[in-house]
Amino acid sequence: MLPRFLISILLAAPSAAQVRVQTAPEVVAVPGGQAGVSAAGGAASPALSAPSSVPSLVLALPPGSVSPTVIPAAAAAPAAAGAAPAPAAAVAAPAAVVSLPPSAIAAPQAAPQVLAAWGGPAPAAAGAAQAAAGKPTAGSPGGAAQSASLGRLFDGAAAPNRNGAFDLFAPARSLWGAALGLWRGPDTAPAFPTRPDQSVRVAGQTYKLGRVLEATPEWSLHEAAGYRSEEAVLVFAPEARAAFEAEKAALEALARTDVPHSELKAAGDGVLVLVRRNLNGWNTREILSGGIKQGQVNGMMDLAARLIRRGATAVLMPDEVIWEHWRGHWALRRGAGYRAGTAWDTLAQLWAWEGGVADRAAFLSGLRGRLGPESSEWKRLAAEAQGQVGLQAAFAELARRDAARPAPKALSFEPGRSDAVFTDELVSPRALVKRLGYDPFSVKERTALHADDPGKLNTSVAMLEPKGGRKAVLKGADQYIIRNELFVRKVVRAFFGAYFDTPGALAVLRGYESYMVMETAGGGKSWAGPSLTREQRAALAVLVHTFGLGDMNPGNVFYGEKTWLIDFEQAVSRRSPSSNRIPDERILLELPWVNAREVPPMEDFLPGVRAWREFFLKPETLRAVERMLGESGFGPEEIPRAMAAFRANVSELEWTIQADVDFADGLRRR
Repeated sequence: MLPRFLISILLAAPSAAQVRVQTAPEVVAVPGGQAGVSAAGGAASPALSAPSSVPSLVLALPPGSVSPTVIPAAAAAPAAAGAAPAPAAAVAAPAAVVSLPPSAIAAPQAAPQVLAAWGGPAPAAAGAAQAAAGKPTAGSPGGAAQSASLGRLFDGAAAPNRNGAFDLFAPARSLWGAALGLWRGPDTAPAFPTRPDQSVRVAGQTYKLGRVLEATPEWSLHEAAGYRSEEAVLVFAPEARAAFEAEKAALEALARTDVPHSELKAAGDGVLVLVRRNLNGWNTREILSGGIKQGQVNGMMDLAARLIRRGATAVLMPDEVIWEHWRGHWALRRGAGYRAGTAWDTLAQLWAWEGGVADRAAFLSGLRGRLGPESSEWKRLAAEAQGQVGLQAAFAELARRDAARPAPKALSFEPGRSDAVFTDELVSPRALVKRLGYDPFSVKERTALHADDPGKLNTSVAMLEPKGGRKAVLKGADQYIIRNELFVRKVVRAFFGAYFDTPGALAVLRGYESYMVMETAGGGKSWAGPSLTREQRAALAVLVHTFGLGDMNPGNVFYGEKTWLIDFEQAVSRRSPSSNRIPDERILLELPWVNAREVPPMEDFLPGVRAWREFFLKPETLRAVERMLGESGFGPEEIPRAMAAFRANVSELEWTIQADVDFADGLRRR
């Protein structure tokens, strides 16, 4: 007998009946950044650490001229005097408001309009819309149609293109998939309706059905038995193939988004079975009846913002979502119902929760903090408000509150003080000794710093007080820490001199034996908490989150005539919103920009974020940052990755800072 692998190859060979020609080319969209703009401004490189929730690492955001509050024209009359009117750009051409049909609220649709990965309609609909508008619809960068003959696999599907070129390895992967499927054996499922203790086999895995979680005449949902309680098995009746296909397609589309849902783990081939993540959370109606917490309202804002950024909505009535406490978010219980929709389609459902959103203006404020006041999504929401009385009233109240609080001063990004000796440079050991006038390692008059911290193993710090020489601080660490220190000092001195000072330094890179010598800082620790102005809070927030700084603890910020930032070991990394922190006050100590008896509102940060984004994205600023990275010891292959991370960080500044504000406010409410 032939080996199984050879049999699989013969079975996978194409035949006239198998090969089908795809008549319409696929559409490949270019996703935008956090603010909803195109990322066509350049090619993105991977970030340095955790992946971002933004689709693109390269932000091409033009400077906007939008005030923090956008008021629909119809809502201007009830607004208090002095409230800023809505900009013409936001309301001149209002988007069509699609009222949510009762059928969509009552239950998931059997065959929803499935969204593509970038948040627009599925490729066929998107292609038709683009063709009507005279735009290219093909997947190639120039819009040319794909070849009808090259891009076909043995199963008749279109071969994916990679970087605009035909993927030569796609047929091999198709053969491997066929061989793997034969080796695994066929998928199987018992007759419907299923019962506990029966088994199904999907994608080479056998699942024993546990207790029934939910059941209808068309499907039954079981918890997987044994040690697989994190998985759930959804089995459909034979006549419910349309519902099976709709749920599968919706879950596959949701998998390419950041919307929390019951992730698809495996789908049956020839059997109507889906294996999903088993949602482990709290019943929404029980939460509402017992009194919803502010953190859960914040989670509603997160869910709304994620859907609005995608141009999507879903079935969001209380029975269709679940609060996953340990993950800190609301998750969709089903995929069917995920479809293209307006922002109001989403808000109308969430605001209809009885006992849910008590303050709609505050909800809009949190939504603005997540989307950004200059984002296209926020402008579309303001335009939609013209057709919705309840939304108009919420916008008017938000404008009244904005007008009642004095706006912070505009941020300015100017160079700060410089020192003639400690010039923030990489030097040789000999040049360092010459510049100081003494060898830092031969100084006997030294005092160990951080000696009371037994966990401080990655650095050694000492105060040097040489006789007849200038007092300084010696810090030894590996080169990754030292170059971070040097780079951020350059950034602070070049752009944030109006708000902070930082000790100048001379650094030597020698692998794990790298070191730097710094001037001493002024001021000292504040035992009464951070002493920062509104402008300093905004400046520190954009500095920390843009350049991925960490460990901004009370010992690293000194207060006096000036505010000194003295430690930058953790830097040059990806920073994204963190909405599920452990409620520990020690974490708040490392967030001095929101650590206050009265938590500063997000509105205090928005003007600073806008000013910084406009300044940072200027070509001359980007070139200066790249130069600083190179001068600090970053290699040619590292600089593009770092710049991509910085751009991604800047694209999410509003949402990242909003998460900080929510965290501090949550601790204050405890």
